[in-house]
Amino acid sequence: MWNYFFDALLFCIQPMSLLSLASGAAMGLIVGVLPGLSSPMAIVVLVPLTYGIDPLLAMFILLGIYSGTKTAGSFPAIMIRTPGCPAAACTALDGHPMAEKGQAGLALGYDVLSSTTGGLVGWLALFLFAPQLAKVAVKFNNADIAIVAFLGLIFVATLSRGSMLKGLISTALGLLISTVGMDPISGFARLTFGFTDLLEGISFIPAMIGLFAITVIFSDAPRMLDVYTSTKAKVKMNLPKLRDFFSRWRALAAGIGWGVGIGAIPGVGSIGATWISYGFIKSR
Repeated sequence: MWNYFFDALLFCIQPMSLLSLASGAAMGLIVGVLPGLSSPMAIVVLVPLTYGIDPLLAMFILLGIYSGTKTAGSFPAIMIRTPGCPAAACTALDGHPMAEKGQAGLALGYDVLSSTTGGLVGWLALFLFAPQLAKVAVKFNNADIAIVAFLGLIFVATLSRGSMLKGLISTALGLLISTVGMDPISGFARLTFGFTDLLEGISFIPAMIGLFAITVIFSDAPRMLDVYTSTKAKVKMNLPKLRDFFSRWRALAAGIGWGVGIGAIPGVGSIGATWISYGFIKSR
């Protein structure tokens, strides 16, 4: 196994491999800052660019696009309180208040450094423990996945800013929206009101990002005539000192632990992992 690892490592550090990875990450960053365009959508749109390229180099480009969109999804969440991807919704809760205090560059620095650290540790965990994680993942049945999803809903409802009642209402509204469309088991139309366009249901990504954007519009409506100095000022990313970064090791460990554990469960993904890890560390 180690022979394959060192061969792959030598291929990864070649100039063309690094250039392919950097170009894919640059395209992913551009797409990721646009709310509504997630990493799967970016890959689907940009995959024609890889036609005619060596398959391994094309894989590097696609990996760069995926990583870039995941990282850049937090940029609009911090700056304008509208997440670029659903997994960045938690970032808007604490990142945007930092931007309002003039610490947008520091929030962006924490975001990039945390994403890099989590990605590297996640890759290392996958490389070392992939067989063990696979054995655990295949043992999860539908009831186990439902419990994890329900746990995420509990954290969303209880950790919402302000009244817990508002959080419960928002969670119930989200569940109601998810029931629109054709039932996957029985095939009956639910809450379509005769509109065939609703048979496919309401897509999660437009609903998630659209509701966040609408919330920002309504909450900022009284201040639309004000002059925002933050929109005119140039924001420069400010990477935190490593001492300050690792002093928050509890949050970093919670994110990595829940991300690796829940990421191995089929059907849950990064969205559930972010909310559960956020709720775990906020409850401490």
